[in-house]
Amino acid sequence: MEKDRDIFLEGLTKIINLTQKGNIVWSAADASDIVCKPPEDKIKIAFKTYYLGKGLRIYERTYKEIVNPPSAFTPISVYVFEQRKPGEYWYSEIVLETLDDSGRPVFQFPRTIMLKDLFFAVQYQVSGIKEYLDKILSENEDDK
Repeated sequence: MEKDRDIFLEGLTKIINLTQKGNIVWSAADASDIVCKPPEDKIKIAFKTYYLGKGLRIYERTYKEIVNPPSAFTPISVYVFEQRKPGEYWYSEIVLETLDDSGRPVFQFPRTIMLKDLFFAVQYQVSGIKEYLDKILSENEDDK
C-alpha cells in the first residue's frame, strides 16, 4: 500500500506541475452534477479537465459532522482527546476523482494536503487572475 501512496503523491505532483505550466487546461464544471451523500453536503465550485484520455474533476466539498452529548456508553477519552463540545461542525475537503466517458465518477484519489495545492493551481488558471493582474500592473496612471 505504501507503494500505491507514493504513486498517488508523484502523480499529483506531476498534475500540479502540468497545470501550472498550462499543459493541463481546466474549465469550470457544473457543481450541481455532483451527487452528495448526505444531501446536506455542499459543493461550492468544481472544475474538470480531460488529459491523456481520462476525465478528472476536482471540487471543494463542505460537510457537516454532528457531535452528540456523551452517553453512558461513550468512552471519556473521545471527549478528553478531541475536546469538542456537542453540536454541529462544518468542515471542507478537496476531492479529486476520475470520470468515465459519461462524466460519472469512477475513482476518488486518497485525501492528501496536496489536493489543496492542486485546487489552488486550478482556480488560479481558470480565473485568469494572472492575466488580469498583469493588465493592472502594466496600466499607466496617465492612461486614465
